Amino acid sequence: MSSPPQRRSCPGSEARATSTTPIADADTTAAADRSRYYWRRRPRLACSCWQPCRCDWRDRPSSKRVDGYRDALDHLAEQGLAGAALLPECRELWHRGGAERRLAEKTMRRWVA
Repeated sequence: MSSPPQRRSCPGSEARATSTTPIADADTTAAADRSRYYWRRRPRLACSCWQPCRCDWRDRPSSKRVDGYRDALDHLAEQGLAGAALLPECRELWHRGGAERRLAEKTMRRWVA
């Protein structure tokens, strides 16, 4: 009966000594603490978001743009054509409710299906 094969050690798999010192760890900890402190101190945006780069409320279409999009969809529907499904405008139409919500749903169904 033979013994199970031995594992070979790969280069770099040996345990290595770390080069960090208690002073470096303290500096890293202090920097993280400062970062958290300033992060909490930041004021929220008007839309209640914390990060401007992730805020999707900033780039919302204006009501004039949404009204124009709605009118264009109505005109194209009269001609028997499907309008382009512009996601931000469709979202705004959906939030308005009523006939505009139904128009947004109909437009999205035409393009998604």
